[in-house]
Amino acid sequence: MAKAIEFEIKIKGDSGVFKTLSIEATNADEAIGRIVESATHAGESIRRMAEQSFMADTAVRAIQTLSDVVDGLVAPFNSFETAMRKANTMALESKEGYKHLSMQHIMLIDYQ
Repeated sequence: MAKAIEFEIKIKGDSGVFKTLSIEATNADEAIGRIVESATHAGESIRRMAEQSFMADTAVRAIQTLSDVVDGLVAPFNSFETAMRKANTMALESKEGYKHLSMQHIMLIDYQ
């Protein structure tokens, strides 16, 4: 019967066990060396995952900022287009609508 030292290490987080390390060695020096090696590997994996998460978060924020900039640039055009569609609809409904549109156009020119 061979003598062995067996370890099981669990790394836990909020959502349960993240990683389970099982180590078996025939002497204490070997066991300690394997524990250190496994812990180092698990730490590097966690660090890589955190870096990737940070990079993804940064990319999402950059895209949101770009979207906000584009929305800001397009907003005046969209409001102008909406106003023109409404004005064209009013103008086509009646003579009074056309007069009202003409007055708004004059007011807009005076405003600028």
